[in-house]
Amino acid sequence: DIKSKQFTFIGAGYYGDVLDIRYDSLHKKVYLSVQGGHVFCYDEKTGLYQQVHALPENYPSTTFVKEPEDEIWMASDKGLLKINPKTGQAT
Repeated sequence: DIKSKQFTFIGAGYYGDVLDIRYDSLHKKVYLSVQGGHVFCYDEKTGLYQQVHALPENYPSTTFVKEPEDEIWMASDKGLLKINPKTGQAT
């Protein structure tokens, strides 16, 4: 809450370490990467807090996709997590 400057963590189960947190000021969303490979998104506009399911990518890469300029990169248990803020899709 930017007005009260309070933060309430409500989403990694009974116990979970936060690995990374990113704020998308353009789309007003907060992304949390937590222990166990879970990713959550809080949407300030709607008040929704939900889990984001990441799709695996081929390793090694077999294609090159031009990603949006405002793509969000985060640390996760399973490696680099990329989030397209327009679609909400994570890989």
